[in-house]
Amino acid sequence: MSPRFDELINQRRDSVKERKFINELKQLPEQERVGLLKDLIERSPTVGLYVAKRASDSKDLFYWVLERALRTADASRIYYWLDCAVSKLGFVKTVGFLIKHIEEYKLGVKKAAYWLPRFRPDGSAKARAVLDKLNSMLA
Repeated sequence: MSPRFDELINQRRDSVKERKFINELKQLPEQERVGLLKDLIERSPTVGLYVAKRASDSKDLFYWVLERALRTADASRIYYWLDCAVSKLGFVKTVGFLIKHIEEYKLGVKKAAYWLPRFRPDGSAKARAVLDKLNSMLA
């Protein structure tokens, strides 16, 4: 039986319930877990992004998170979507995804670009180069 997340949404956050849900999710096959996480993120992004970071390593899920962020997140909340994606995909792959989708989601990429320096690893020439490339494309 799949774990239910109804008690996680539209209520005050409860770390005990969230941890229990994460542990239950980890027992499921990855495909089923990803489906539940996408549904949770759609219904409650704050809780869903938190749980996704802890319950899944699916690269496809985190590319979906990025795409969803570019389509729907506002200028301040996109930070949380980026935090979730960068934590699993890495900075360079995240920025690469943004570069690839710049024409399709120009406004979303601009919103994301504002926050990206906070996620850039210190001392990484590759990260600096890819961020510079993105910024030059947005100029």
